Amino acid sequence: MTSFPLPKPTGRKQAIGGHAEKWERHAQASVEEARAAGEPNLLADALSELATARIVRGHGLQRQLMEEALRLGAAHRGFYPEWAFGQQLHHAGQLEEAHALAGRSLERADEAGDGVGVPVGRMAS
Repeated sequence: MTSFPLPKPTGRKQAIGGHAEKWERHAQASVEEARAAGEPNLLADALSELATARIVRGHGLQRQLMEEALRLGAAHRGFYPEWAFGQQLHHAGQLEEAHALAGRSLERADEAGDGVGVPVGRMAS
């Protein structure tokens, strides 16, 4: 399995520090590297991160990126694209779809035996 840095730790810190453009560039590079490596888990993660960075930068909901992440059906490190997209939809006011995706991510976490994959969802359900 190919390993390379993904934007989560540094990207979000960059956004908080006022460098969201840098976060988006880093996330875009991660998408390209994950595609080249043929790693669906990493690609789903990178697509979700890119979508989040673009939302933060004011580009609106990134449905196409998130639907691609969902089609990959990948999950790793307790990360589920359904959870990320559900959060994005929630913030966009699309609550019914957000709730359905949050439920799917909880089901996947249960099926995988991932007791900590989506802890906030467990507290809210």
